[in-house]
Amino acid sequence: MNVKLTVLLITLIIASCNSNERSFRDELSKENLVKRELEYLKIKIMIPKECTILENNDNILIDCNAKGRTIRQFSISKIQSTLQEDQYEALFSFENGATLQYYMFEGGAGSGGTEYQLEGVFKIGGKTLLITSSDQKEFGKGEPEFCLKYLSTIEIIKRLPAKDKMN
Repeated sequence: MNVKLTVLLITLIIASCNSNERSFRDELSKENLVKRELEYLKIKIMIPKECTILENNDNILIDCNAKGRTIRQFSISKIQSTLQEDQYEALFSFENGATLQYYMFEGGAGSGGTEYQLEGVFKIGGKTLLITSSDQKEFGKGEPEFCLKYLSTIEIIKRLPAKDKMN
């Protein structure tokens, strides 16, 4: 009986410590979010209404402080085939089954303070994307992981081919 109880206790401890999963539902419900379709990447994402989206040929930049002096932005882009995924040390699992393998580091410093950055590989529904995030605060440490709550809302856009839409 003691052995079963010990095994159960150890299993519960390992299960609770091993997961780097977090629900962002409460945080997201407090924000004024809009759903945006990023056609180039064939995804939908919920972001704050005041964020600006800049698109170019291979990258989508979401700037959450476009009018401010400090940097708070993240980008989503198609993955380069030469990217070495083994360089990313941390793993985050989202409730929707997506994962982000990433690392964080200090970037340069400017008049707005030190820039903290996150870079990683985001996987969802057979799609692999590169994520970069930057956050800068005049005082204290930036939080480049702020983008995780928005990444948790990503959905793959599933469109029927044009000929199937007509039937």
